[in-house]
Amino acid sequence: MLLAGLLVFIILSFGCIGTKQFPLKGLGLAKCEVNKSYVENVPYQTIEYYNENVPYTHMQYASEKEPYDIQEPYTEKQCVKVPYIGRECSEESIAYSVTDRKCYITGWLQKWINIECKVNNLDSQGGSFIIHTSFASADKPWSSGDWSIANQTGENRTVYIYPGSSRTFDYTHELPASNPHYVCFCDAIPLSTKEVCRDVEATKQVCRDVTKYKTLTEYRTVTDLTKNWTVAGYRNETRSASVTKYRTETAYQVVEENC
Repeated sequence: MLLAGLLVFIILSFGCIGTKQFPLKGLGLAKCEVNKSYVENVPYQTIEYYNENVPYTHMQYASEKEPYDIQEPYTEKQCVKVPYIGRECSEESIAYSVTDRKCYITGWLQKWINIECKVNNLDSQGGSFIIHTSFASADKPWSSGDWSIANQTGENRTVYIYPGSSRTFDYTHELPASNPHYVCFCDAIPLSTKEVCRDVEATKQVCRDVTKYKTLTEYRTVTDLTKNWTVAGYRNETRSASVTKYRTETAYQVVEENC
């Protein structure tokens, strides 16, 4: 019997490996401590946020449109007449004169008429002239005014006369016996022209841009503090609160079991 009990004790001892063994009093079996898990709800504190419509009141004031003036710039062209000395040029005939005109009869029986004249270039520029010499004859005297059937004979010559120079021209022709009354011509027509410039007083228009200002009326919104009233309303606000919640946790406890 003693040997059998010792054998049981050895077997039970090896079967409880990994646990804490406690020998039983007397001849009973040994006890072992074992960690066993279990689930429990554990309380904890947290902050929660929420939205809430909160009533409030505020003052509301009347607004109105108020006129006011502003100065707006703009550009305007302003012109004035200014006196100045200008230069004016034109094409003119060169200056000349015809002098020493002569008309007389010569020859046997006074049958030849002679015409002479001098053409003077009075200018500082030389030029060409047409020299016209001729006579007209009629059966009535020139003073009678009836020269409707007068016969005219003559010639034209183109000549050049240097500035400040003179030339004498003549013309001779037989006077018809049937027309004893005659009149002589000796003239010059200038062909050349020159540019003549002179200073003249004149006015010209001078313009410039001038900045001016015009008054404009605009309107702005102003608040009348004397006209007010209380307005009630709601506004959405975010608030917070501390709340207790629970979470599931795994716990362990030591229990005794038979080994």
